[in-house]
Amino acid sequence: MQLRRLKLGNFRNLRNVEIDFASKVTDASNPDIHRSVSSHAIIGQNGSGKSNLIEALVTIFRDLDLDNVCTLDYEL
Repeated sequence: MQLRRLKLGNFRNLRNVEIDFASKVTDASNPDIHRSVSSHAIIGQNGSGKSNLIEALVTIFRDLDLDNVCTLDYEL
């Protein structure tokens, strides 16, 4: 199973965040070329929410794994 999209309503400093984890990327110089993506990086300035994003994912998947009701407003 692959995580393709994450939408968070409100978690710490993240407000209405939507991330599309594309599995293929189009080359801007040649739209006919598609490359597969096997990993992603989270890059941003200090305080931009990188750690909060990871913590939100951990919270969501922990609650799903334990069959707990997640208090976060999210869509996967």
